Amino acid sequence: MKIVKKYNTNRYTDILYIFKGIFFGYLLTLICYFILGGIIYFTNFSEKIIPIVTTIVSIISIAIAGFYVSSNTKSKGWLKGGIVGLLYILILLAIGRFIIPNYALSSQSLIKLIIGFVIGSIGGIIGVSI
Repeated sequence: MKIVKKYNTNRYTDILYIFKGIFFGYLLTLICYFILGGIIYFTNFSEKIIPIVTTIVSIISIAIAGFYVSSNTKSKGWLKGGIVGLLYILILLAIGRFIIPNYALSSQSLIKLIIGFVIGSIGGIIGVSI
């Protein structure tokens, strides 16, 4: 008697790695923010650099998370990395919506989503290649 699987275990494993990648990306972001906070607190750096550095930290975190996911799944790295980037930005936008009362989605939000997808895809492509 032949046993037929009702689901593809690879899909569930991929989804698990995507959520692990998002968690890893946020953990990396949090660590970098603590380091940045310490640097700003203990040195003469201006607070004007915060928006630039937070953008750079987010980009690096998304790329590393995309790399992590695709290096563990070994297929369709651009897509899985892009999904990680998209979800990373969507979560940030949702948190911003709850924390800031007058926060409204705008064309900049769409641009951030696209950039998140592209950066995650680049990390995913590199992760599959290595």
